[in-house]
Amino acid sequence: MRKSTSDTSIDWFWNRLLLPIRIVYHHLAWFLFYLFYRLKYKLRIYGRENIPKKGCFIVAPNHESHLDPPLIGVVFIRPLRYFAKIELFKYPVFSMLIRSMGAVPISPNPRDLKRLFRWTKYFADTKQPFVIFPEGRRTKDGELQPGRPGIGFIVQQTRLPVVPVYIDGTFEALPIGSSWLSPSRITVRIGSPIDFVSKLNIEPSNKMDKELAQQISNQIMEEIKRLKEETDESSV
Repeated sequence: MRKSTSDTSIDWFWNRLLLPIRIVYHHLAWFLFYLFYRLKYKLRIYGRENIPKKGCFIVAPNHESHLDPPLIGVVFIRPLRYFAKIELFKYPVFSMLIRSMGAVPISPNPRDLKRLFRWTKYFADTKQPFVIFPEGRRTKDGELQPGRPGIGFIVQQTRLPVVPVYIDGTFEALPIGSSWLSPSRITVRIGSPIDFVSKLNIEPSNKMDKELAQQISNQIMEEIKRLKEETDESSV
């Protein structure tokens, strides 16, 4: 194994030495979550043909609820990687649970971006698709929020394609501040992968361009908005 930080060394342990266990757990969790979303929320999925069959990519959904991360795992079927607040990893049993689901620790402190970039580079190098919410946080009113430049920096660093995703219905099921699941109907629409390297002619560079990063994020949110409009039209 190549030289690594303690974070990625631990991840190597969970996802390489314990890979058979994780594969079994992933399929079991996928089945249970699928039943939950399908039976309780009548889950509808459109655009699965747009999911890349192999290689690494970034999944970029809007963020309505805590229900979104496991929902994206159900929709994409193949194992994905996620980011979770580092505080959640202080509890051994819960830490083991979310690690086995593909989560890794990340600090919410904006000054700790090196940890985030280390993880995304690691995922790209090991060809593990991962999830980034362009809005950065859950919506408070159910409406789409402006994109933040974070995902744009990650695209510049990793040069990976981005798969935009629109989620509808999880805000009604579990909005911010709610502790109870409410009735809803959940729909997920997957867009075509966007290759920003070709689209914006991004050259390899160690320097991160903030203006370009925001442009990338804005274009992702525009595509998510287009997916939302398709979803709204089909539900009329």
